[in-house]
Amino acid sequence: MRLKLALLDARRSAWWGTVLIALPALFLTAVFLQYGLGVGPFFDPLERFIFAPIRHSSARWVEPLLLFVLPLIAFVVNLLSVTHFSMTPGRDEFVVTVAMKRRWWNWIVVGLSGMIVAVIFLYAVKGDR
Repeated sequence: MRLKLALLDARRSAWWGTVLIALPALFLTAVFLQYGLGVGPFFDPLERFIFAPIRHSSARWVEPLLLFVLPLIAFVVNLLSVTHFSMTPGRDEFVVTVAMKRRWWNWIVVGLSGMIVAVIFLYAVKGDR
């Protein structure tokens, strides 16, 4: 018996991953330009457009959803779409094989979404000390 598992379509997940990380990537780019390089005309209008309506409402959960959860979903979905698992049960052991496809756009989305999740997580852990 051999179980072969291909979880998600690579093209669709690359497209959805790109959509899911577009806003957080744009926001983090504006943050880097503002605080890293001192170039500030992009951050304030973007921050007012995206987050000011959220901060003045009762839906405070939208900001973490946009910045952390959506890139995390993009990371998981794209990683599952390029990773294939097969399991072959033996007499005394199971042999699990992991194969990875060379779908470059999926790997780019995995890398970018992983960086976005890491930056937001580290910012949340560190805080404003």
